[in-house]
Amino acid sequence: MLARRAASALAAAAIARPAAACFAVFESFIGAGGAAISPAAHRSGGQAAAPHRLPPTGSRSSGSLLCSPGGALQPSTAQQLKLLRSFSRSGSLGERQRSKGSGNSSADCSSKDHSGRSEAQLQAAAERLMRLSRDGLTHPEFSTNTDESMQQRMVLLLRLGFSHTAIEKAIDRQAGGPYIAEQHVGEAVALMRRWGFSQKQLDGVLSGSGTFTREEADIEAVLVWLQREFGLQRSEVATACGHSPILLEYKQASLAANWQAFVKEFQPTADARRKLAAGLRQGEAHFLRLMIDTLRHKVAQLAQLFDLDSNSTSSYVGHLAALFRSDVDQTARPRFLFLQQLTGRPAASLAPIVLRYPSLLRYPEATLQRNYDAVLAAMGPADGRLLVQQRPSILAAAEGRVAANLRKPMG
Repeated sequence: MLARRAASALAAAAIARPAAACFAVFESFIGAGGAAISPAAHRSGGQAAAPHRLPPTGSRSSGSLLCSPGGALQPSTAQQLKLLRSFSRSGSLGERQRSKGSGNSSADCSSKDHSGRSEAQLQAAAERLMRLSRDGLTHPEFSTNTDESMQQRMVLLLRLGFSHTAIEKAIDRQAGGPYIAEQHVGEAVALMRRWGFSQKQLDGVLSGSGTFTREEADIEAVLVWLQREFGLQRSEVATACGHSPILLEYKQASLAANWQAFVKEFQPTADARRKLAAGLRQGEAHFLRLMIDTLRHKVAQLAQLFDLDSNSTSSYVGHLAALFRSDVDQTARPRFLFLQQLTGRPAASLAPIVLRYPSLLRYPEATLQRNYDAVLAAMGPADGRLLVQQRPSILAAAEGRVAANLRKPMG
């Protein structure tokens, strides 16, 4: 009776649970001595009858057999456990194979073909890129990559959705590149898509950094830290890294240490922190990348250029961050002087406007002059000069956009 109960319980467990759980069910019925299943219990006393032991049947026998009082041969408890363990191992293997076959959403996403090409087109494009990469090698004699392995790398990148142009840019940036961790790149791309990176942004990350030589976990640690530390949405983190992909080359611990040093040095106010976060969304990440000595020197130079109180650094350091990418002596200072001449404003009057629109100091002087001439042509010399003096930010426009800026309300 107990044997039938054990068999029923084992069958139910096999349906509902993995084989390892079936083993536990079966073992609970066997008990310490195996008497609950192998020998039948005496009707009279309820005690299990001692089984009759038979000798082994051959040299390869794994052990003796038990004979129940009814005369039926049954395996010993040890044999029963051995058989069930064998079943458990085979069941566990099946579970692993099914799990491997089903995979997870990340793996499915990373293995999906995003190229939009036929197999023949894919191989042809990959071969062209392989030859371009091979021709770009500075010392081809030292390369450990074969043509076949390089072509497979290009096929992988194309399947992941990277554009031909982005791969060409990466090859141009990295002789013999793009260099990637082929075993991790699919997972990294899937992760970044979940964070909202567009294909254009992924292309920029490939061509502008070595991010895809890193493991998924290292990239995710940076994304999570940026989101938490600066209060960004996932899409904003994607935008920030799209503008400044080199951020993803850093270890999260290094970025955190740089930020801690920045805070300790400049003690930014809450408003300055919000300004830094806003700049980060636009790719102004040099405050996280530059050494603190370099930042200290830049802040001192800019404070002198704009005649700012050195004791109020904590309040205006967020505004200066957009200029950290520029060389003060080679770019910011001469552009500031040029704008004074162009707008007719003195330094003290122009400085607050430049801090509000720091991109003014990043445009080439020829672009600023062309925009100034466009304003005068559209409004007449007298009204144009007056407008530029009142609204210098009108000059902060890409070529051909001045007319559109003229229609905007004064800020």
